[in-house]
Amino acid sequence: MNTLEKRANIYEDTQSFSPIVQFNILYNTLYNTRTFTKEQLIKGLYTLANLYEEIDINTLLKIINEDRSVAGFTEITDISLIHIVEIQWN
Repeated sequence: MNTLEKRANIYEDTQSFSPIVQFNILYNTLYNTRTFTKEQLIKGLYTLANLYEEIDINTLLKIINEDRSVAGFTEITDISLIHIVEIQWN
């Protein structure tokens, strides 16, 4: 089993996680694995796009603010900042 197959198995074990967590795991798997077939890349990008659509902005904002609070930063209250990042991602 090659590295990509091992990482794909790890991703498949995360199906019960939230879309945000699944997105991060798959993104990092694709980013850190440089050897994959065209079909694997297409499937991975398609899955990323679908997961991205499932991410709830309010949940994302809550997670970001929890991390900011632990780090001693102020909360983000302007949800449009999240949409700016979303626009830049697209």
